[in-house]
Amino acid sequence: MAAFTFYWVDKYLFTRWYRTPPQYDAQISIQFTSYLPYAAILHLLFGTWMIANRRMFSSDDGYQLSGVATNSSSAGGGTGSTFHQSLLAYVGDGNGKKNDILSALNQQQ
Repeated sequence: MAAFTFYWVDKYLFTRWYRTPPQYDAQISIQFTSYLPYAAILHLLFGTWMIANRRMFSSDDGYQLSGVATNSSSAGGGTGSTFHQSLLAYVGDGNGKKNDILSALNQQQ
């Protein structure tokens, strides 16, 4: 019953109510192309803000990946994911040594 009703309602709306959309020219695409540098700058600012966030790449000491502890205080000496360990070595650990990208880049290794 619903399909029958939708069919006739749509048929009526398409024939009596809706009209052909206006034809647009190249002015709209030219106008929005002029906005692209501002969008790129805004994207760069938000990306910088996200990467500079102290909690973006941090990990708590209780984080486990597939049942294997990934912190250096585990029994296996931190035998977790190598990607996670290299990320922690670059960005920092839970002790607050290098806890964000900006201080990681500024700190001497």
